[in-house]
Amino acid sequence: MKTFSRILATSMLLLVAAPALALGTSVGAGASVQTTGAASTSVKVNANASLITKAIQKADQEIDRRIQSLQKLVTRVGSMAKVTDEFKANLNTNVQNQIGGLTQLKTKIDADTDETTLKGDVKTIKDAYRVYVLLIPQAVLAATADRIVVLVDMMVGMGNKLSARIDAAAQAGADVTALKAALADLGTQLTQAQAKAQSAVNGSAGLSPDQGDVKVTASNAAALKVARTDVQAAHDALVKARQDIQTILQGLKNPAKVQATSSSQVQVQ
Repeated sequence: MKTFSRILATSMLLLVAAPALALGTSVGAGASVQTTGAASTSVKVNANASLITKAIQKADQEIDRRIQSLQKLVTRVGSMAKVTDEFKANLNTNVQNQIGGLTQLKTKIDADTDETTLKGDVKTIKDAYRVYVLLIPQAVLAATADRIVVLVDMMVGMGNKLSARIDAAAQAGADVTALKAALADLGTQLTQAQAKAQSAVNGSAGLSPDQGDVKVTASNAAALKVARTDVQAAHDALVKARQDIQTILQGLKNPAKVQATSSSQVQVQ
């Protein structure tokens, strides 16, 4: 009888403990599922944050690249010797305004935490600062043209000195026919170089940013193409002028003896 009572008590104890054991297993399983869900959410949040960080870094690099290019333009503009002070001031103001705008945009992008907002700000680098696309070629063309005009002035001075030497050689009985032909061509090429350089500046200085207008984009592209052609023509003229100088110098070394001819000067109109 006692044995039966002990067996019955043990059975009741197991029955009472079973729900508790089952409950503990259920709670454990529920906790396990909840923990996995939290981890998944955390992974997604971390992944999004990582993508945003990378996008910000890339945007910062693009902005820094533009700012560095513009800062170099400031230096080039400051060193221009032949363009007008008004042109230099206007170009410098436009460049500084772009640097300020890009710096503010970078600050805003660095503070972005929302992916949609960040995408919009990144798009602004290209859309809202299209003037950057125009400023760079404008300034480069102006700086190149300015350098060409400086070289023209140097070569005019050299040509006038060569003219005096040609006259001296002629008075000494040298044949200076070919030398004077080269001197005349030197003046022609220098005039051409100066005119084309000025045309390049005039053709590009007055252009305005397209602001997304397709017609303005095409017009600006066409004008810049003409300006680049003018700069190339000016460069080619300088090359020919240099060849004329070499021809004169070589001829002065071994002049042929003939009757002297009249004097001449290099003139650039």
